[in-house]
Amino acid sequence: MTASGLLEDVRDTEPSAAEKASALTDDNAFYEAMGINAAENVPQEEVNETVQEVSSVVASVALVSAAAAATAAVASAAAAAGAAAAAGASAGASASAGASSSASSSSSGATRTAAPSGSASAGGSTGGSGGSSGGSSGGSSGGSSSNSSNSSSNSSGGTSDDSVEYGNLEAEHDAFTTDKVKWGDGLVWWTTPFMTMFDRVSVAATEYTSRLSPVLSRIINDGAYLRSMFGGAMALPYVAAATLGALAVDGSAANMAESGNVAFLSVILLLGVLDAFAGLVGITVFSIVSIAQFGVSGLGDIRYILAMFIAAFAPIILSTTFRKIRRPAVESARDAYERVIDVFMIGFVSSLTTLSVVGGISSFAGATVPLAESASSLVFVITGLAIARIAFEELAARVFPQRLDSINPTEVSGPGKIQPWLSLIFKYAVLVVMIGDMVGWGWWLW
Repeated sequence: MTASGLLEDVRDTEPSAAEKASALTDDNAFYEAMGINAAENVPQEEVNETVQEVSSVVASVALVSAAAAATAAVASAAAAAGAAAAAGASAGASASAGASSSASSSSSGATRTAAPSGSASAGGSTGGSGGSSGGSSGGSSGGSSSNSSNSSSNSSGGTSDDSVEYGNLEAEHDAFTTDKVKWGDGLVWWTTPFMTMFDRVSVAATEYTSRLSPVLSRIINDGAYLRSMFGGAMALPYVAAATLGALAVDGSAANMAESGNVAFLSVILLLGVLDAFAGLVGITVFSIVSIAQFGVSGLGDIRYILAMFIAAFAPIILSTTFRKIRRPAVESARDAYERVIDVFMIGFVSSLTTLSVVGGISSFAGATVPLAESASSLVFVITGLAIARIAFEELAARVFPQRLDSINPTEVSGPGKIQPWLSLIFKYAVLVVMIGDMVGWGWWLW
């Protein structure tokens, strides 16, 4: 065996003294005897570095897979609990209906019932000797109005047994419909054009982009709860994210991967947790400035930019994909239970996603990225903010329900027949670029 651990020969018997004396212990002599061109060999340090990068990527994928599996398990348990609760409620309702029917068949009088949507119906019943006969007259009802692009199978009160949904990145938007109007919906500033300037634009953009990219459509609609509360003032975080993205690039850095300012990029990621579109705006500007400053010198820079884009919105988009948190305000113990599950699941998925995506940026870039080194501390802040977002969503649903209903499209057109194929090609190209250097550019990659 040579000094660096290269085996000259393998046999079952111990070499003789003469063979030991003539054994090759010098690497160069070994290369020459074996006909190996040492210049074509990869240095051991580079091999170790590549192995470490592949291990980091595999660990990241394992973390996300574990999050998905655990979330699916909890989702199944929650669905089972919901089904049991629905069955119990249905049984109770049937018993109540039976008792009510029995009572009404043996009595006479007029009744008046208020429907959940505010409609009312009136009817009368008359009883005869030895039996009963019923009749009804004077029925009237009032319908509830639904805003622009919203439609739902929920009850008009805004609650449903199917209010908790799970899906994938290209699933439908969060279902939120209600006819309730609270004091926040009637604030005087909603009469000013500035405060409502994003209303129609955001709804139109969400609808239009759903045909091109369902993920982008979800990102645009992600901050609807904030726009329902703050209206046009949401221009401030968008402008702030763009400004921070431009300032986050250090032109004196040695390369693109090392140029990102950790503090500014961290704030952009935090804004992305509250509103994924703000994170996307910030990273878009950051990427443009980075490319203008350093250019694109190789696939490492492309992978770095792609990883940064994913980090801008992945923690909250993946979390709310596994667990929908946009729903009507809590009104019962069951609703409160669902919010408790929200806290645990959103915290779990967002923390694992942050660790895997942000922590793996260096491996994708093939260089040391300062932001990746701060992933272990950044995960606590992002997770805490993701959990706090649940409270903000609840506040919007409780105080601004009508505004949230009007600017949160429950149903959109969705992609056509060609878009899924284009999306598949794009995903394939991204996958090849991201893992090509790690697994090799052989036939197995394609």
